[in-house]
Amino acid sequence: NGNFNGQYLPGRHTEGNDILMDQSVPVDQLGNEFVVVKGSGSIIDKMEKAIVVATEPGTAIYLNDSTAPIAILANAGDYYVIDQNHYVDRTNFHFNMHIKTNKNVYVYQLLGGIEVSDTPRATGAMNYIPPLNCYFPKKVGEISSINKMSENDPDDRFVTKLNIITLKGAVVKVNGAVPNSFYGPFDISTIPANQTWVTYSIPEVEGNITVTSTKAVTAGISGGNDNSGYAGYFAGFTVIPQILKIEGECMPDVKLAVTEGFDYY
Repeated sequence: NGNFNGQYLPGRHTEGNDILMDQSVPVDQLGNEFVVVKGSGSIIDKMEKAIVVATEPGTAIYLNDSTAPIAILANAGDYYVIDQNHYVDRTNFHFNMHIKTNKNVYVYQLLGGIEVSDTPRATGAMNYIPPLNCYFPKKVGEISSINKMSENDPDDRFVTKLNIITLKGAVVKVNGAVPNSFYGPFDISTIPANQTWVTYSIPEVEGNITVTSTKAVTAGISGGNDNSGYAGYFAGFTVIPQILKIEGECMPDVKLAVTEGFDYY
C-alpha cells in the first residue's frame, strides 16, 4: 500500500518526493489499539503523522487519554490523518502517541527520516503499524547493518534511530545491554489503567542489532542522510504459535517447541 513517488506536505519541500509504501495484511490480523513513536523529523516540520483506515462503518478514533473521539469514520475505506500535534512529549526528546478505535483498523505511520539543523528536509517514509498484542515475540533479531543501505556504505553515511515498544515492567536489552535510562522506558498514558505499554528511542545506532525483552516487544527504525529518508518496522502478527519439531523422528522420542512469546500451548 502507498505511493512510490509520494509527497504529503503540499506547498513545502516541493522538490522532495519519497517512497511511501509498506505491506498490507489480512483484515482478520488487524486490531484496535496502537502505539506510534515519533521518527526523526521535527514536530513543527509536519513530517510526523499517522493514517487510520476503517474496515467497518462507524469507526471511532480516540487519541492518548481522550474519552471523546477525534473522528468517526462513516464507511469502510474512509480514513483520517492524525497530525503531529497529537504526539505527546514524554521528555528527553521522546514523543509517542496512543491510538485506540472501537473497531479494527489499519494504521500507517508517516515519519521523517532525518532532520538537518534548522533546514527542513523531505525525508518521508511510511510504516505499517501492527496492533498491540501480548503475543508479540520476545526478540527482534537480528537487524543487520541497521545504519546502512548497502554493505559498502561508510558507518557515518546514514543516521538511524531505533524505537522500541514493549509491555510495562519488561527488561529490555539491545545487543545484550540495558539501554541508558535517558532513552526509556517512557509511558504512553497518565492513566494507570491505560499504562500497559512503554516505549524507547535510541539514536545513532550502528551495526547488527538484536532487541530482546522479557515480555512482548516490537521495534521500528527511522533514518536518512541529507534528502534521503527511510523507515522500517519489525513485528509478528499472529496469536497462534507455530509448532516446531526440534528433535527426533518417531514417537515417543520427538521433542516439540512453539514460537517465542508463549510459555506453553
